Amino acid sequence: MNRGTESAFNPSAPLTAGILCTVFLIIVYTVLYPISNFIIGYLSWKATAAAVPETGYVRRQHGNIHYVVYGKGAPLVLLHGGLSNKLCWFSQLPMLVRSERRVILLDTRGHGKSTPGNIEPSYQLYAQDVVGVLDHLHIGSADVLGWSDGGNTALMLAYRYSKRIRSILLISANFNPEGLTSEIRRDNRKPYGRFRQWFNRLWTRSDREYPQLERQVKKLWETSPRMTPAMLAAITCPVLIIVGEHDYVSVAHAREMTKAVANGTLAVITGGGHSTPITHAYEINRLIRRFLTDPKGSSRTISTGSRASAQTK
Repeated sequence: MNRGTESAFNPSAPLTAGILCTVFLIIVYTVLYPISNFIIGYLSWKATAAAVPETGYVRRQHGNIHYVVYGKGAPLVLLHGGLSNKLCWFSQLPMLVRSERRVILLDTRGHGKSTPGNIEPSYQLYAQDVVGVLDHLHIGSADVLGWSDGGNTALMLAYRYSKRIRSILLISANFNPEGLTSEIRRDNRKPYGRFRQWFNRLWTRSDREYPQLERQVKKLWETSPRMTPAMLAAITCPVLIIVGEHDYVSVAHAREMTKAVANGTLAVITGGGHSTPITHAYEINRLIRRFLTDPKGSSRTISTGSRASAQTK
């Protein structure tokens, strides 16, 4: 063997690299915990037979709405927020399927695998898209879990299609734009920076159509929804309203919504922001499970330990 080659070879180098890689992964796991726990749980669940979905498209108002269905049991529709996609429910999906639920996930038009169609988006339009998917799947009525824009759509569904909706679970939803904090309303009027635009383009899978999608969604946030107290009072199904202590939606607005609907329960996630299904998944999952077990319990008290507080009307 050539002496130069022999002296350059270090047999301990692969071992050292492996140790450094392991240490790095442990650090990442620790820093991201408990989010990392749910990511691993979701990936493990995706490898099982229970994670084989029924998929398809429904043509609505010039757009193709993509859906996936997992599990069997009482139907539950999951609606993601604006500038996101259905993958955002990775912390909830395995739990819901194991709870013997037929879980229907949609990509909002213009997001994920759903095409926008040549039409201005609105929460009324989003609600029509959901009903179109339910019709296509021959589902008469369902519970609906919505986060942010998905929650606003769930409100519209409960108001306009009351016979199709058994209960709604709202995370960080608002019934008018004034429910958003002044800081987030001010930020929404500014264009996003390059990194945020790159990430949103990747996360929404909108590619070249992203600039138009951002403009449309921000306009929607600025002007909608516009639900009056009378409209909220007309929502008679059980409603769980979840808001983070430091959410984009003010806690006062969430309390006002809870009082306005006929059968509402409010849960405030201590220390939570606008991303509680990811950052506070343990608390959110407990709230979801307990509400779905007893959605009509008007006197129930929902408790998730020291991390959340809840109240009923």
